[in-house]
Amino acid sequence: MSKKSDPELESGVTYLIKEAKPYLSTKLFQSVINSGLPGLTVTRLYPEKLEEEYEIGKEGVHSIWLSRALGENNMDPVKIGPLAMKIENFINEHDSSIILLEGIEYLMLVNGFDVVHRFVEYVHERIVSSDSILIISVSPNAFEEREMALLERNKEIIDMPLITFSEGDAILDLLKQ
Repeated sequence: MSKKSDPELESGVTYLIKEAKPYLSTKLFQSVINSGLPGLTVTRLYPEKLEEEYEIGKEGVHSIWLSRALGENNMDPVKIGPLAMKIENFINEHDSSIILLEGIEYLMLVNGFDVVHRFVEYVHERIVSSDSILIISVSPNAFEEREMALLERNKEIIDMPLITFSEGDAILDLLKQ
C-alpha cells in the first residue's frame, strides 16, 4: 500500500489540511486526479462553483453536494450514515482513488461534533485499508481545541499557515500553477 501519487501523497493515508478556504486541498486533489486517479468530492461548495473556482469537475470526478436542496448528486447533511456508505461504495468500486471532504464544519453544525467525528473515523478506517487517499479540508477556527485534537489523531496534518517551501518541492511547484 505504499504506492505514491503525485505530488507525494501516499495511498492509504488521510490528510487533514488546516486552511481558511479549501485552496491547497483542492489543488492537491486536482493534481492527483490529473494523474489519472478517479476522484470523489464531498463538498459544501455548489458543484458549478467548484468547477469555476477550483477547476474540479471533469471526467473521472464524482461530486456530492452537501445540501438540503433536492438534486441528483445532493446529499442532505443530516443523512451522515448514507453519506458514509456512498463514500465506502466509491472506495470499493475503485482499486485506488482520491476523496476530498470539504464542509466538515457544516456537517458538525447540523449533526454535532461527536457524530461527525465518528463519521470521519469510519471513513478514515476505510481509507487506511485501501489504496485510496482522503483529503479533509478544515477551518481550524471552527473547532474547539479538544475537537481539533481528536480530528488530527492518526492523520497526516498539513497546517497552511505554518508551511514553508523550498525550491524544488512538489507542493511549491503545484501552488505556482
